[in-house]
Amino acid sequence: MSAPYLDSHGEPDMFLQRGGPQYLNAKRYEQLRHLYLSHTIPAFVRRRMDDAARPEHWESW
Repeated sequence: MSAPYLDSHGEPDMFLQRGGPQYLNAKRYEQLRHLYLSHTIPAFVRRRMDDAARPEHWESW
């Protein structure tokens, strides 16, 4: 899940490299809030880890 903060261009500033101000995005915040309130963060992380471990996502030699 992406961070709920975006810069003035509507893009996330990963690792705060550009140093500009960040603004809370209401839609992303609500998605994160829903995960937290419904106690589904562990399931979300597990799904992401399972998707990353599937062989079809790996490059073949």
